[in-house]
Amino acid sequence: MTAEEIYTVPIDVYGWRVLPSGNDVKLGDGVTLGDDVKLGEKVKLGNDGLDYPSSPLQIQGSRNLLYVAGPSYIGIGCVRHRSKWWLVNYVKVGKRNGYTPAQIAEYKQWLDIAVQWQKTLKKG
Repeated sequence: MTAEEIYTVPIDVYGWRVLPSGNDVKLGDGVTLGDDVKLGEKVKLGNDGLDYPSSPLQIQGSRNLLYVAGPSYIGIGCVRHRSKWWLVNYVKVGKRNGYTPAQIAEYKQWLDIAVQWQKTLKKG
C-alpha cells in the first residue's frame, strides 16, 4: 500500500489503522529513532497511548515472550496482532515458526490468560 492509501484507512478507538489484510500499521524496516533515544515510563507513541495502572502483562514462554500491548493487542516475539486474530491463527503461526505441538498448546494457554487479563483493562 502507498502512504496515501494507508491514510485513507480509518483509525480505530485505540489510534491504530488496521489494514485490509488484518495487519497493523507498523514502523517499516530501517526506521531509526536516533542515538541514545530512551523511552521512559508512560511513553505514548501515537495519538492515543495506553496508560497502564501497573506493569503490562508479560509471559516468558518456552520460545518467545508473550506481551499484552493494550486492551486489544497481543505480541508473541516480533508478531503483534489483535487478540481475536491470535485466537484464530495461533496454530498456523506456531507451525510456520517451527513450534512443536506442545509449544503451540503452551502458547494457547498463555493467550487465554492474556485475553482474560485484557478484559480487566477494558473495564478499568
